[in-house]
Amino acid sequence: MRARQLTDALGRLAKAPWIPEATDWWEAGRMIRSIGDAQHWDRARRRDFQNDALIALTARRHGATVVTSDGDDFDLLGRALRIRVLTVAPDA
Repeated sequence: MRARQLTDALGRLAKAPWIPEATDWWEAGRMIRSIGDAQHWDRARRRDFQNDALIALTARRHGATVVTSDGDDFDLLGRALRIRVLTVAPDA
């Protein structure tokens, strides 16, 4: 419940929606290939990683911290992109 409350509060503070730009899509593709190759991921796993990569790239462009309960994927992205990641416990 705490994670949902935090997410809702952050959403209310947003002045405008942030969306990935064309360059983010291209960079996400390169990152998915690079990280996926290093992690020996199959196609399905790479496809699942795509949205996280786009979120991380959009956050980087805005200088934002990513708040997530998906620590594993975003730890990889945080190191690759040098972005801040705050992992919260998922709701029970």
